[in-house]
Amino acid sequence: MNDFYNDLLALEAASVTVFFDACFSGASRSSDMYAEENLTGEKSRIRRNTEMPKPWEKNPNFSVFTSSSGTETSLGYDRSGTGLFSYFLMAGMQGEADANKDKQITLGELKDYVIENVTEIAPKISGKQTPEFHGDENKVIIRLD
Repeated sequence: MNDFYNDLLALEAASVTVFFDACFSGASRSSDMYAEENLTGEKSRIRRNTEMPKPWEKNPNFSVFTSSSGTETSLGYDRSGTGLFSYFLMAGMQGEADANKDKQITLGELKDYVIENVTEIAPKISGKQTPEFHGDENKVIIRLD
C-alpha cells in the first residue's frame, strides 16, 4: 500500500481519488470462483488484527474510499462476482447518490449513499461490511447531464 501511495504521490496531481474494493483483513469472498479456505484465508489467521496503513490521511489532495474496515471481508453481491461495494459505488456514480437532485455528486453524497446501502445489504448476505471514506466531502466528483 505504501508503494502504491508513493507512486500516486509522485504524479504530483492536484487531486487524487482512489476506490479500493478489496479487504485487508486477509479473508476472501466466498463465491463459486473461490474456496473459503485458501492461502489468503490462512494468512488472515496470522494477520487478523493488522491494520492497513493509511498514509493518505495526512494529504488533503487525496480522497480514498475503501470497501470495508480493516477487519471485515468485502462481500460479493451477485453471481457475476461484482463486489457489494462496487455495485453501489457504480449505481451512486450513475446518479443514485445525487441526494439533492442538483445534477452533481459530491464525495459526501457518494459516501453517504454507498455506506447506507452496503451496511444495509451486507447482513442479508453474510455479515458486516462497513465502507470507509477519507477526503473532502464537499468536492464535486461527477456532473450529470
